[in-house]
Amino acid sequence: MRRAGGQARPALRRALRRDDRRRRPGARDGDVLRRQDLRAGPDQRQRAAPRGVGPRAVLRHRPDQRAAAARPARPLQQPGRRDPAHRRPARRALRSGHHRGGGGELRRGRADPAGRRQPPRGTHRHPVRGARRALRHPRRRAPWARRLRVRQRTPVRPEHEDHPGEPHLPTPVALRSAPTRWEPPVRPRPLIRSGAAVLLVAVLAACSSIDSDTFSGGASAGPGEPRTGGTLTTFASADPANLDPALLTGYDQIIIGTNILEGLFRFNTAGNAVEPALAEKAEVGDDGKTWTVQLRRTTFTNSDPVTAEDVKFSLERVVAPATKSPRAQIIDIVAGAAELRTGKADAISGIAVSGERTLTITLTQPYAGFTALLASPQLAIVSKKAATASVADFGTKVVSAGPFKLGEWQRNQQLTAVANDAYWDGRPYLDTVVWRFVPDENTRMIEFESNKMDIAWLPPASYDRYAKNPQWSDKLGRAETLHTEMFAVNMQRQPLGGSKPLRQAICATVDRAAAVAGLQGRATEAYTLLPKPLERAAPKPACAADAAGAKALVVQAGAQAKPLRLIAPSWSNLTKTLELYQANLKAVGIDVQLNQLETAQYQQALDQGDFDLAWTYRVPDFIDPDSFITPLVASDRIGFGNAARYTNPQVDALLAQARSNLDENARGGLYQQIGDAVLGELAYIPLLHNVYVDIHQPRVGGYVPSAMDAHNYRKTWVSQ
Repeated sequence: MRRAGGQARPALRRALRRDDRRRRPGARDGDVLRRQDLRAGPDQRQRAAPRGVGPRAVLRHRPDQRAAAARPARPLQQPGRRDPAHRRPARRALRSGHHRGGGGELRRGRADPAGRRQPPRGTHRHPVRGARRALRHPRRRAPWARRLRVRQRTPVRPEHEDHPGEPHLPTPVALRSAPTRWEPPVRPRPLIRSGAAVLLVAVLAACSSIDSDTFSGGASAGPGEPRTGGTLTTFASADPANLDPALLTGYDQIIIGTNILEGLFRFNTAGNAVEPALAEKAEVGDDGKTWTVQLRRTTFTNSDPVTAEDVKFSLERVVAPATKSPRAQIIDIVAGAAELRTGKADAISGIAVSGERTLTITLTQPYAGFTALLASPQLAIVSKKAATASVADFGTKVVSAGPFKLGEWQRNQQLTAVANDAYWDGRPYLDTVVWRFVPDENTRMIEFESNKMDIAWLPPASYDRYAKNPQWSDKLGRAETLHTEMFAVNMQRQPLGGSKPLRQAICATVDRAAAVAGLQGRATEAYTLLPKPLERAAPKPACAADAAGAKALVVQAGAQAKPLRLIAPSWSNLTKTLELYQANLKAVGIDVQLNQLETAQYQQALDQGDFDLAWTYRVPDFIDPDSFITPLVASDRIGFGNAARYTNPQVDALLAQARSNLDENARGGLYQQIGDAVLGELAYIPLLHNVYVDIHQPRVGGYVPSAMDAHNYRKTWVSQ
């Protein structure tokens, strides 16, 4: 057999010259047969295909042949029919492998209607198709290749705005809590997607790079029983740059840091509750302000024991001005923390070490959410010895007591974490976890489909292919997040602020079901403010969907003097849903002017109250209802979280009681009263609760996505 290469090229050129002399007349310069024409029926193909042109190719004909363009088109070759005689020499050359592109072997084929096996689309049944492979190789491009102009198809995957880089949605200033609180970044996925966008997604999904055979065969094996060993490969949007807990702010830092760092308390694996971690026991005194913490007998990843001095050092390090932590005010509720932060003291007076593994923490006032606050990743405990020895680069050499320890870090490529054999809660099943830094969601899915990634966030373009396939549907991970989208009503601006019937009409009119459908079911309709994981008692719904009743309320409210100004960020994945809401309101007689603003302008308008209605959202700083509701409705948060500019002395009093009441049942009742009061006045109109969706390979077991976007792999395993 002749070697594929230089000797094969003359045979192919001769075949193409013969084909050029004998090809059917009628083709015109520039004619292209598109892929969608091949999917049409025979009649449509006859009309769509230019005469004498093979699939995906453009031929240049002699001028004397163009006069024959009016002749009837010759049908495309039917399945099972032999090639015309004038194509056989070229086909023999192609099948023998005598050209750079190969092609002697036929790949897995498909059956024609008569049951005969035919080669799949893309194998060589035509000299032009075979030439495509030679054309792809720039070194082998020969003069004969210039006769053909082949239109190459590049797979197109949709891109939509997420958050910058992945990207991550920036949190508007007016929605952030007071600087004493930590606010986790919003998950990397679009908040809103309209029904029209889903139609586009369905079309693009048909062009996926994965065929049905490969797709259905990838999910045959299950994870089996938990086993120790193996590597899990997942993703981060970007290199976190620094894993020093005192400096954590970004999403990628949080999702990696959660697996390497450990605090006195931690999130459970589902991310919807708090549980003890390094604190074996924490008790509060009768005054509600003094907490006594007893530490577990455990070690850091450098084998040094975890002591009360390490805890005091770690908490003071976050607050100290020299650290320059962006969350320095996070524990201002601890006595003496504000004094250290402002340089008026050298230590936090409210933290006292009373033994090797015992310390007391005194607060300025009783606070029921204190243990949930201590689960914040920024308050993780680090080794005092290691941190003082590597002040400048501690963020790349961090030593804590988490389930994994820092391993190899390839900048802007990937980071590896290695199992902590001495972890207090038992060694993780996995030997290593690798976070690959892949900002593009479509690239992640390509890597997932080629088994290079075990877990990936599932973008809308790929959702239906997996969710509707029974072999993959149970591999989708879902988490009801602590995230609520809502309309904020400017209660200090007329006419909306002074017209409750008009606010009721808006609440009853917006089509939440259509918005959920546009998100492919990746959200739930919201009629209350608090997400379900934070609800301590069932509140009354803000309203019920009733477009007919809304029309009567609009008539009761009276005629509008001018359109209501609705502001929102200029995120393209939000536009269609806002237009849906705008059309809903128009149908009942409420005229709304939609203004999507750049982030800085949006924040300014929100802070200054320059709107009638504002689309907004809320994510809690930590897993406690106080962290969610207080910034939204407290009178002293107007212009800084309280976007509705809502004031109610009764609600302020209830908030103070709920913050200091350590009885969870009593707190639930108080937050129910707060919710009923706020929703009764409709200062905020709830819209949606988000649902996070990702997908994992069949070999992955024990994985649960986190409602706080802090996915932890301490109980995850792989079957091979």
